[in-house]
Amino acid sequence: MPDIILLNKPYRVLSQFTDRDNNPPRQTLGNLLSAPAFRVAGRLDYDSEGLTLLTNDGMLQQRIANPKFKLWKTYWVQVEGTPSQQAIDQLASGLALKDGKTKPAKVKEIPAPELWDRSPPVRFRAHIPDAWLEISIQEGRNRQVRRMTAAVGLPTLRLVRMTIGDWQLGDLKPGQYLRQSAEVQQMTERWRPNVTVAAVVVKDDCYLMVEEQPVDSDRPVLNQPAGHLEQGETLLEAVHREVLEETRWEVEATGYLGVALFSAPNRTTYLRHTFLCSALLEHSDRDLDDGIIGAHWMRFDEIERLASIHRSHLVLEVLRQHRAGLCAPLSLIIES
Repeated sequence: MPDIILLNKPYRVLSQFTDRDNNPPRQTLGNLLSAPAFRVAGRLDYDSEGLTLLTNDGMLQQRIANPKFKLWKTYWVQVEGTPSQQAIDQLASGLALKDGKTKPAKVKEIPAPELWDRSPPVRFRAHIPDAWLEISIQEGRNRQVRRMTAAVGLPTLRLVRMTIGDWQLGDLKPGQYLRQSAEVQQMTERWRPNVTVAAVVVKDDCYLMVEEQPVDSDRPVLNQPAGHLEQGETLLEAVHREVLEETRWEVEATGYLGVALFSAPNRTTYLRHTFLCSALLEHSDRDLDDGIIGAHWMRFDEIERLASIHRSHLVLEVLRQHRAGLCAPLSLIIES
């Protein structure tokens, strides 16, 4: 099964596992992790930081790294100077560099983000202002973003890659990494935007269930906390958000109950990932999502008796699966 490693590459670390060209050698990925079967999919400059992907599948590496697949890559860029609208428009529309004109990009000015401290820090000059840009490109030329900002008179001071396609840096600190099953990722991508997540939340041998009022029926239904995977979210982020919005409970995902297809009343087919979660904290002052009548802790036998009003057959199936001990570790899809 092909896997992917998401790494937050620190400043002044080479995007490779060895450095035979320098004596003494510089820091490499080999100083951060051991992954002999993995190759970098889209390098990041020595003096840049952020999301770096590695995979053990050659075809997947090509799909990520080759510009012909047009995967968007997003960077947060600290620049020296104050960006004018003209400069932003030039960056977005394409610039003439020595190796040709760049393709259109997505560019906007952003507030200074909350990032980890860089070592060594960016030089500070009180008499020269700086600003932050979010730049998304579909190319992968050598030091492209730095050359683009320099071409409009805004030298890059710091560059952090935040996303590659739908893979996100998230909360990873410099040097930290996660390992994901590419099979789950690819299946999820194929079914977008019809991807949902659900949570089996357990506390004192009871399950947290949601009573909903469907828009297409006068009859309430019973379901696990569940909803759509939103653009830019990871599966775990979506689970945490949905449970909080529909039940007021903060939860921690502790296991993976698998993936299944189901058909909605409108005959649309959805892919549903289900996670086992433990309850942490209730925020009783929060409003529930529209359409949610209430959230209830219920015993399995109570839920079973109400099978006629379940949102779908998956409601009971995943509970039976949990009670039979058929739960996989989270490392099936994400592993630190």
